[in-house]
Amino acid sequence: MAIQYYDQALALDPTFAPALASRASALLLITESPDTVAMARTAIAKALEQDPMSGEVHAQYGKLLFETDWDWPGAERELERAIELNPNDADAHHEYAHLLVALGRMKEAREQSDVMAALDPLAPATPHHQAWMAYAKGDFAGARNEERKALALDHSYEASFVLLVDVEQAARNWSAFPPLLEQMKAVGIPVDPELPRLVDAAGHGRTQDAIQTIREMGSSRDPYTWAFTELAAWSMTVSRRDEAFAWLDSARVHRDYNLLFINHDPNFASLKSDPRYAAIRGAMKLPK
Repeated sequence: MAIQYYDQALALDPTFAPALASRASALLLITESPDTVAMARTAIAKALEQDPMSGEVHAQYGKLLFETDWDWPGAERELERAIELNPNDADAHHEYAHLLVALGRMKEAREQSDVMAALDPLAPATPHHQAWMAYAKGDFAGARNEERKALALDHSYEASFVLLVDVEQAARNWSAFPPLLEQMKAVGIPVDPELPRLVDAAGHGRTQDAIQTIREMGSSRDPYTWAFTELAAWSMTVSRRDEAFAWLDSARVHRDYNLLFINHDPNFASLKSDPRYAAIRGAMKLPK
């Protein structure tokens, strides 16, 4: 739907650089297939040529360099330029906070989060981001509380439900899943049909059934749609470390967005002493 609106904007003004760059980022949220990445890269380059002084365009370029290219210095340069050009762009501060979390610079990340919250307190993304920061600290109650605020602003805000699934999984709070999944369905958010089966297997200690379900979920997905880190987390839920590392390696190969933040994901805390963990972070050129 967002892409349709960007298309309408560009039909009215094909030179409107922020719409061109933002449309590219929207495409990457659907899939990071090589063809889509190439299309997005071309669109953002064109947007920069059309309006090099647009903070929004620099922010989208920084997002591409961060999430897709794993070019940490380039991403930071572009996001800092975006904020310099438009200090009131909450989205740029939001993206910069994510980059800083990935780089392990948590104090600076919290500072950017606070700026984002001050600039756009009524956006559901603001309490959702605070929920994510709480989750990264293992503060599950705090994460739930912030997501309640986000859903009060937008009852069908999908990112909040996705994080709530992660929270209840990490907390092993299996009884929370049936009402949560029903709530998701009620507001039109797609639920993987295998997820209830996986929750039931994990909650009742049926490890082999859980692993088989995880494998089926992984085989049925587009490999460029950010699934592998999630499957690794579920593998850790049932104490299958080798399976988890196999999924994390797939996440590295396919540039899974969530892999950027495993250093701050409670699901993977026990992996940090494993040499394979350091190898993945090293291949990404991120702090170990």
